[in-house]
Amino acid sequence: MPKRVVSRATAIVLACGIAAVALVAGSVTVGQAPAARAAIGECPPDGGMPGIDNLPPEFTDNTIAIFAGGSFTATGGAAEAEGLLVALGDAVFAKDAGGRFNVGSVGVGSGIVPTPGSVMLAVGGGVTIGDGTVLDVGAGLSPDGGSVDVGGTATVTDPLAQIELNGGVFTDGLGADAVAPYAGFGTVISDSAATLAAMAVTGTTAVAAPSVTFTGDGTAAPQVFSITATDLQASPEIRFVGIGLTTPVVINVTGTSAVFSPNFFSNDGSRVDDFANPDFGNVAARTLWNFAGASDVTIGGSSQVLGSILVADPAATVSISASTNGRVYSGGDLVVDGVGNELHNYPWIGTGDFACDEEQAPEDVTGSLTIEKVLDEPGPIPEEERTFGGLVSCTDQSTRAVTAWTAVAGAGPVTIAGLPVGAECAISEDLRFTDPPIPRAAVPPGFIFAVPEWSVNGVPVDAPVTVTIPAPDDPVQLALAVENTVLSRFAVVKAVDGPDGGYIGDRAFPVDYACTLDGAPVEAYSQLGVPLGPGSGTGTLDAVVDAPVTSPYFPITTVCALTEPGGEESGDFSDPSFQWGDVIIDPTPVTVGAGNDPLVAVTVTNAYLRLLGAFTIGKVVANPDGVGFDGPFTGSFTCTSGSATVATGTWSVGSGGTTAPIAVPVGSTCRVAEDVASHPPGGSWSAPVIAPAEFTIDDEATLVAVTVTNTLARDTTGGVPSTGAGSIAATGADPAVPATVAAMLLAGGLAVMGVSARRRRRSGA
Repeated sequence: MPKRVVSRATAIVLACGIAAVALVAGSVTVGQAPAARAAIGECPPDGGMPGIDNLPPEFTDNTIAIFAGGSFTATGGAAEAEGLLVALGDAVFAKDAGGRFNVGSVGVGSGIVPTPGSVMLAVGGGVTIGDGTVLDVGAGLSPDGGSVDVGGTATVTDPLAQIELNGGVFTDGLGADAVAPYAGFGTVISDSAATLAAMAVTGTTAVAAPSVTFTGDGTAAPQVFSITATDLQASPEIRFVGIGLTTPVVINVTGTSAVFSPNFFSNDGSRVDDFANPDFGNVAARTLWNFAGASDVTIGGSSQVLGSILVADPAATVSISASTNGRVYSGGDLVVDGVGNELHNYPWIGTGDFACDEEQAPEDVTGSLTIEKVLDEPGPIPEEERTFGGLVSCTDQSTRAVTAWTAVAGAGPVTIAGLPVGAECAISEDLRFTDPPIPRAAVPPGFIFAVPEWSVNGVPVDAPVTVTIPAPDDPVQLALAVENTVLSRFAVVKAVDGPDGGYIGDRAFPVDYACTLDGAPVEAYSQLGVPLGPGSGTGTLDAVVDAPVTSPYFPITTVCALTEPGGEESGDFSDPSFQWGDVIIDPTPVTVGAGNDPLVAVTVTNAYLRLLGAFTIGKVVANPDGVGFDGPFTGSFTCTSGSATVATGTWSVGSGGTTAPIAVPVGSTCRVAEDVASHPPGGSWSAPVIAPAEFTIDDEATLVAVTVTNTLARDTTGGVPSTGAGSIAATGADPAVPATVAAMLLAGGLAVMGVSARRRRRSGA
């Protein structure tokens, strides 16, 4: 995979509950930077200094470019400090209106910068970054950027947004080690200032306010001039005559306080403070202004100030509001306060102490580790969004350093280098440290990530993950892998289906689930992505009609089988004739996350139906005397359930006949009556005997037989027959079943037989 590079700083919060936090280090990765236009690895040649140009830089210089023996402050609208910046005291970057302050490399400058990846800002005390100010170190030097060493701590409100390292590492808590390589530099500039101030003057200084002309003798090297601070302040136009471009120039400024505000520089009549002049860089590199006796120096003016500035007094305060081009050395405090002003790095060609140095000090031996990102079943996450990241936070005695990592799932391991050998390093995953930052909820709505699962050299380990960094020649190196699992859920939607008015319950129906992944039991997860333990892949959801219930989270592609135990509940129906039938589950099994659906719905339908029993009415006629009569016999029936009438109808049947089964709801209590009929000629009917006259339909399997018996006796009085059955046929034929009964048979009789069949199958009959 392409090498990853570092672009933005991150931080570990050492103190909570306060507006400013302590920064320990960090960075955030982006894609591979474009190739530089030239290799960085050598100093520019004397007489071949570059002019002002845009990034990327071309030359290397590891000598201190800007030095403050006391504190360094960048405020107002100051913009850039090119080259290695060292402050033995504190450093403050707090622009009045906020914005970026570049250190090490700059957007437009000399292009002479420290070795990419090296320390470009070293601070003996603490670092403070004001709200709205961005400290940008090593801009344009990706993938290595610029590093920062701090003796104390860094105070910054939003480290992620306010520090950019472009691949470097920010380390605080170093104590004296942060500036140890530069601790003697104050003595170097003090001795150099004294030596230069003692040199004999070789050239001529002519002051004719508002200009001063420095004319060389044509032979000495360096060319040495002297001017009072008063004359220099009165002469903002600086003119050089008769001095070669490769000849060092020393201008000793006398006085304890100086204000230098030039607005013009020329060399042999040609204005050279113009960026377009090809001698801009050479004049800047050959010239040094030595304020040897001053403790208060102000550099201003509207011009590009050409030449290095040397103020050696440890009690000095140097204030700069102009753009400078050369070394800037203050034995005391240094304040940069202007409007867009920049400090450009041009090494002075006059002494080895201030000259360009392309050599780097031997680096400490460092180790590394690799991190590989695994995304189990990416599912709904697009390929272009499968970048993950986090922090490697190392502690080595009192030193703390943090570096960010990013890796693309499925793209193989990435190497995190430059880690202190023997340090204890904690490795974490946090999507905020990708570029751009990905919040934890970046997965599509409804999906979540499980907590990451880590392994070290193939062995699973618990988080937080802590490792000891091995030396490069250690036979056992560290290979870490972190797996993220996408989770989602399914929902159970409960439905009840049957005749209107039957279901009156509101209970919860238990629905059991049993889930597996690749055929093996799987754990469920909480809404925070935490596994719930072995056995959590099975459970029960209580589903209520019109109130979907959701399952726990499972890895996508998990397969869950659903069942409903069933069982009748009293109070579910308006009367006992309604009973539960089949349960329909659709779909089962269900695949979690199927079709990238974060909440796959499973509908569990409980069907119910009305159970119907039946009875028949049979007609018996006792006629011992053989009296003739006509038929048929008629009557009615009424069935009730509780206080409700559930079936009524009429019947008609001939002597010896039986009606077809009359279907009525199970649980009904029925009564049969016979119509009163006229007596036939010569005979009389006795009162009918109905057995049973009242009965209950207990189930759909039993057919109740009702018998209506009529007795006919010959009339022996010789008079008019008494009231009795009328014209009743003696055929014994079965009359038609009443229309209402026939309808119920058609609607319910088949259901009775179907339910009976199902019940028999369930019972094993």
